[in-house]
Amino acid sequence: ADVLVIGGGIAGHSAALAAAERGAASVVLLEKTADFGGSSRQAVGGFAFAGTDLQREAGASDSNEELRRDLLKSGEGNNNASLLELLLDRQLDAYAWLRQHGAEFAYARPAAAGSAVHTHSNWGGQAVRALHARVLSHPRICYVPGQAAERLVRGDEDRTSVVGVRLGASADQPGILHAAGGVVLATGGFS
Repeated sequence: ADVLVIGGGIAGHSAALAAAERGAASVVLLEKTADFGGSSRQAVGGFAFAGTDLQREAGASDSNEELRRDLLKSGEGNNNASLLELLLDRQLDAYAWLRQHGAEFAYARPAAAGSAVHTHSNWGGQAVRALHARVLSHPRICYVPGQAAERLVRGDEDRTSVVGVRLGASADQPGILHAAGGVVLATGGFS
């Protein structure tokens, strides 16, 4: 494989699609359970975005500053500052990318003043189901369910670069899967 992605939730599906769209010749997406999606598939909630078209259509005003304030409050000030800024800088790109890949969002303006206005509903794991359909139809992505990655394999020379994974016992898979272009860890540990 050119790129190996470990974890079949929304992060793993997004990473696999992005790698293929950016030119990876072959992408393998490993999921340790028989079903895709992890907690993303079972989620009954939404995504936090600020400044979307759905908010504007509903007459809601929102901004990165308000989203920052609310994320800092919910994180009790323990947020990683650089990751928070990265999220704020790219959250609308992520929203657009998800929608381009079939995710559907609903937005209802909160009735109470001061209520969180960021939540964009996506019920029943619809986003990860949409991404999964795209993964399955992509000619350069191989989705492998029911295959655990047990251990990272480091390169022989410097032993600091990751070049693949040791797979869990399986009759139809090799013991080690190498990735020429990189390994992406997108696991949440749900299952």
